[in-house]
Amino acid sequence: MPGGPPLTTDGPGTATVDPDTDPAPADGARGRNWRPWVAAGAGLLAVVVVIVLAGVVRSAAQDAEPVVLAGVEQPGAATAACASVMAALPDQLGDLQRRATLGDATAAAAWGNPAVVLRCGISDPIQMTQTNAQGVQAGCEAGLTDISGVSWMQISDVGQSTYLDVDRTVRIALTLPDGLGSAPIQDISAIVQQTLPRREPCSGGQLLPLDG
Repeated sequence: MPGGPPLTTDGPGTATVDPDTDPAPADGARGRNWRPWVAAGAGLLAVVVVIVLAGVVRSAAQDAEPVVLAGVEQPGAATAACASVMAALPDQLGDLQRRATLGDATAAAAWGNPAVVLRCGISDPIQMTQTNAQGVQAGCEAGLTDISGVSWMQISDVGQSTYLDVDRTVRIALTLPDGLGSAPIQDISAIVQQTLPRREPCSGGQLLPLDG
């Protein structure tokens, strides 16, 4: 063929280039063509790895920081019931690691970031003690949630919900950030069920007194 390498015929209608006369690019040229792309890809990969590692390190550092808890009224914090609950709390709640706590709160624990917070021995909040037209306190009305044998009253707030047990002699509050699912409340319910005996929460539409 004019202007091209000689052709050899292997069979009818088949033509191949003769490798002895077909010039091929030098190995060095091929290497030079690929080298900029390889270098660019390696650089991009290094940047991605650095960003990912930085995020992991930052998240781990935040998870290790103590949680600062504001003080609330906890008249039952020093009771034997709260001591039993606190001693039974795990280092890991579902997938959440336990964190140290700072501040005025006692008988309190926290896990994860954003933190799941437990307080034991709190006073009854107004959401439990307010009465309806018949004089029945909210904590004694229907609509409570039973989880693993423990009755809870749920109080929803912006970005979080707090569960308050109603059928034990101390009031436990478990605050969960939205989106965590039910695993933390299930685990805590199992601990409360195992450590504290159940009792009727109310008499005559009024909450029974608490320990402490």
